[in-house]
Amino acid sequence: MRRLARAAPLLLLAGPARAHDLPQTFVEGLLFLPGVLVLPLLSAGLMVAVAGRARLLPSAALAVPLGLAAAPLLGLNADLLALGGGLACALLAASGLPLARRGHGVLALATALLAGAAATYGAGWRAMEPPALLALALAAALLLALPLAIRWTLARWPGPVRLALRVAGAWLAAISALALALTFAGPLP
Repeated sequence: MRRLARAAPLLLLAGPARAHDLPQTFVEGLLFLPGVLVLPLLSAGLMVAVAGRARLLPSAALAVPLGLAAAPLLGLNADLLALGGGLACALLAASGLPLARRGHGVLALATALLAGAAATYGAGWRAMEPPALLALALAAALLLALPLAIRWTLARWPGPVRLALRVAGAWLAAISALALALTFAGPLP
């Protein structure tokens, strides 16, 4: 009962719930990234960090705004495709297996492009104001760079850091597989 009494003022401050309402300001765009975009972007960044291919990050970060432009072509299913790409990236990061020279780049670019397309739920870049688009691209770039920044920060211990990044890849793969399974299962009774 005490918890409810402490939470009552917070309930009065809560605003109306808005589902699939796209951001229109810079701050909203920076805080907007839904989970369906966080998983693929973190997985792509993790794959790039484990593979040690830092030069792929700028092009992957630029693929997100291109995905916003391609959103009307991909429609509402871009989120499923982005989750699938993120699952592939996370599995590669967890296994630590190298791909061909261009394999990591193609997969990272495709995943970032699909994540950008999923950001507007198929509406395209015209559904958001330019400051919100810029903030969304910045947030996506930060998510892509986070695993590599962790690797560079803890470079003193290359063995344990590589192992920790691979374990994080296994967790992201499991979460992505679960998200895909629940998406394909449909609504629960």
